[in-house]
Amino acid sequence: MLLGQVSGGNSFSPSTLRLGPLTRLGARATAANVAFDDHPGDKRFSDRIETVTVDSVFAWLQRSGLGSAPVAVKISP
Repeated sequence: MLLGQVSGGNSFSPSTLRLGPLTRLGARATAANVAFDDHPGDKRFSDRIETVTVDSVFAWLQRSGLGSAPVAVKISP
């Protein structure tokens, strides 16, 4: 089953990160596992990187009816 086919077709939408060219260059130069060339050029060069984040997954789970709103758990010492 594909993400867009779950519970009435609620499709997944990734989070959009706003990363400028210097941030992308710094990340690429300092970490071997960071690359942005797999993103479409029109979005990459307009400083918009779409990616899966915890926030986007939680929002999709709630929209699709597969999960409820996140709950904060406080741990007391």
